[in-house]
Amino acid sequence: MDALTQLIEPFLSCRANPLTDALCRQAIPLVARSIEPAMQDGDNLAARTELALGSMFSGMALANAGLGAVHGLAGPIGGWCGAAHGAICAALLPAVTRVNHEEAVDRNQTTTLERFRVLGRLLGGEADSEDPAASALDWLAQLQRRLSLPGLQALGVARADFAKLAAQSLQSSSMKGNPVKLSEEKLIEILQAAY
Repeated sequence: MDALTQLIEPFLSCRANPLTDALCRQAIPLVARSIEPAMQDGDNLAARTELALGSMFSGMALANAGLGAVHGLAGPIGGWCGAAHGAICAALLPAVTRVNHEEAVDRNQTTTLERFRVLGRLLGGEADSEDPAASALDWLAQLQRRLSLPGLQALGVARADFAKLAAQSLQSSSMKGNPVKLSEEKLIEILQAAY
């Protein structure tokens, strides 16, 4: 899930560029189709190979376009509760992606909205879908359910810590790559949705 997050965040990043676009456009479909088979059967060499390649591409993408609010929040959360980084990213990814999309719509950020539409197609959405961005948001939420990934509560995060975690995350360098600037209130909304 960390590799998937490290592809989606650079692709949506305000710092995305032709290099990172090429990496993400190649690797997002690989990870999207292989993550479930690899998790269901650890001996599935083909799925694990695609995940490994996607993971390598994700490292190259994040090094060149930065990350976003998932990692901006994951750092303080991991330091606070000690949960596994990938599990934290998995808990946050659907909520962060949804809030980023809502904010891009509210601010009429056409470039970001087009990236969301492409993301829907990269995750396996139909090319002729009326709303590929909605397909991306649905796909992420359904993946979280299908894989029975835990929310933040199960990872040891307390609601009482939301304000502190949101404030700390605003200082994270990862937040500089987020496609929209998020307020502390929006970050708390994300934490609530990921709980």
